[in-house]
Amino acid sequence: MNQIEFERRALLFLELLFDDLAQVGVRPEAHWDIDHLCYRTSTAAEYDSLKLAFEDLGDLLIEAPVNGRLIATFKLQKAIYFRGFVIDLLELPAPKPGKLTPTGFEHMEVVCDVSFTELQDRYPGLNFDRQGLSKDLNRELELCLGPRNVKFHHASLESIIRLEENSRVHEALQDAGVLRDLRSKNPLVVGTFPLGLSLESSDVDVLLAAADLGTLAKDLEQLYGLRPGFFLEHRSVNERPTLICRFTQGGVRFELFAQNQEPVQQDAFRHYLAQERLLKLGGEELRQRVLHLRSAGTKTEAAFCQALKLTGDPFQRMLEVQRLGTGQVRALVSGRGDEKTEGT
Repeated sequence: MNQIEFERRALLFLELLFDDLAQVGVRPEAHWDIDHLCYRTSTAAEYDSLKLAFEDLGDLLIEAPVNGRLIATFKLQKAIYFRGFVIDLLELPAPKPGKLTPTGFEHMEVVCDVSFTELQDRYPGLNFDRQGLSKDLNRELELCLGPRNVKFHHASLESIIRLEENSRVHEALQDAGVLRDLRSKNPLVVGTFPLGLSLESSDVDVLLAAADLGTLAKDLEQLYGLRPGFFLEHRSVNERPTLICRFTQGGVRFELFAQNQEPVQQDAFRHYLAQERLLKLGGEELRQRVLHLRSAGTKTEAAFCQALKLTGDPFQRMLEVQRLGTGQVRALVSGRGDEKTEGT
């Protein structure tokens, strides 16, 4: 499959899928990110053949077994542009043993800034597959529309790949058991490790939701109180009661940040989404500029603002950037000036 044919098939799939979404009243918001497309294969031989073909269209980021079959992920050399969205990753799964799957594009995956509960409440009559909510890392909610479907996430696939390929951090995350033990608190891993911006001093940042921070503090002390460097602190962040817990697991420092609101509503998560999209559109050049500034002691939000020449309070600017449409974010990373940020 050459580039022209691949792009033709991708755009046709997206047109049909967006028609499906329109028919059920679903419209992806302009500041969300279509993270990647999934191209199914029907046989193991076809998987091997297409994997070689797609290596001409992109760089193989990872090929790994998932639930008993291989999945290859490619970073496309030429991104797909569709209705203001930029899609630069392709996922190619081998067929599951004993399961028949038609060849071709099957679903797109979207990084959004609303909780899975809110998504289901918005569209109560639609068919959601909740199996992906049982995952520890990068939980997902699938909207089933027929031959074309949508999966919603809270982190990009590329960020998850970075996190999983950092064996020291990934093993510490598993050994600590944070995502498993605190599942009811809707934990989200954010920060510099999944962004590929970590330094030697970086923490693994995990956001939590808890209606009762006092009870959570007792739970955290019971779970992690004997870990090296254990520390608990109650403070006010943005005039909201906050619980911060720190400890070390396997030489890796963790910081748990809990508030009485869902992690997807917390400023730290919105900063993270803004930084993900900036890096996606700004590429390795922007990543290196930000890393250089961070290595010199600049905080992450301020480093992005300095690298992009954004004025004003860095924390507020990241919140503004997170709500921008892709065209405005591309303008920022291309150096065309400090765009107005009053809307998308």
